[in-house]
Amino acid sequence: MEQQTSTPCPTSLIPQELTPGSTVIYGLHGVCTVIGIEARSFADASSNADRFYKLEPKKPAASRSTRKEPAIWVPVKTAAERGLRAPMSATDVEHATKILSSREYYFPLEENWHSVQTRIETAIRMEGGLGLAKGLSYLYVLKKKQHVPTPEVNKFYEQILKILMREICEAMNKTPKTFELELRSEEHTSELQS
Repeated sequence: MEQQTSTPCPTSLIPQELTPGSTVIYGLHGVCTVIGIEARSFADASSNADRFYKLEPKKPAASRSTRKEPAIWVPVKTAAERGLRAPMSATDVEHATKILSSREYYFPLEENWHSVQTRIETAIRMEGGLGLAKGLSYLYVLKKKQHVPTPEVNKFYEQILKILMREICEAMNKTPKTFELELRSEEHTSELQS
């Protein structure tokens, strides 16, 4: 069953202007902290400088890496269209959980991978956490259909899974293992009711 939607998730929209220290989610980069807002010009010296959010990706608590990630620069004017958003709320998590347990696939299974990948990335930019859940649900179904998933599908699945699970766990103040067990319990209950 295929459902196609691309409406922004209203509870995760960013405010007009973020302040340094704000926690945000940026597309497939995941959780970031706004370090500052700076004016930068790139074209020529006579052009007006554009304002940019300077983001620092946050590492998960379990990360052992000490390597500092480079800053991400996002134009203030187009931040929302580029996928910058607030973290998921409890309502967003509830909707995402329903999407994940439904196993709908939201995107056409017969379409070529690169076209679908672009559509999933657009859904993530436009719908935030719900776009992540829809992409993950689709990839789960695609992996089952392929029997031996392609490396691109596996890599994208793992990337979306990590970002979404981390965001859901932080929003719900749960460990990934606890959330996974709850999700599997819901799936098992719905299978028994079918």
